[in-house]
Amino acid sequence: MRKSLLRWLALPLLAAQAAATSAQDVAAFSGDWSGQVQWHATVDAKPDTQGHSVGMLVLSIDQRGKLVVSASDMGCTGLGLFSTGPMPSIKTVDITFSGCSYAGYNRRFGGTMLLQEQGRRLKLQFNAQNIGLGKRTAFFELKGALSR
Repeated sequence: MRKSLLRWLALPLLAAQAAATSAQDVAAFSGDWSGQVQWHATVDAKPDTQGHSVGMLVLSIDQRGKLVVSASDMGCTGLGLFSTGPMPSIKTVDITFSGCSYAGYNRRFGGTMLLQEQGRRLKLQFNAQNIGLGKRTAFFELKGALSR
């Protein structure tokens, strides 16, 4: 009886602590970020030079985890969200790009964001692929580091 009473009292406290930690995690990522990123495409096991670019990317993250991206060098805009990752400083990303000058990047990407240097730097890595019978095999990657 005593153990169940302790569990009954402890569960709401643990749930409240988890919610507060989650809100703090989101707050650490939220805001406007910008920096250099590199786009890279590999089609049929060969680098595609038309898909290679290095340029500025602006990322805005709201308090609920919504992502809005603008990548001027590729003409892309992106919209997505992030969810909890394996650690508080890592988030899992699901984002869709459109309007890109390189058609291969107009698709849904998955990846990660890693918060570094006490929240002053955000490391990105997004990936997508095109694999299937009768299709060209292609891998697409976006990597970079952003700051506030």
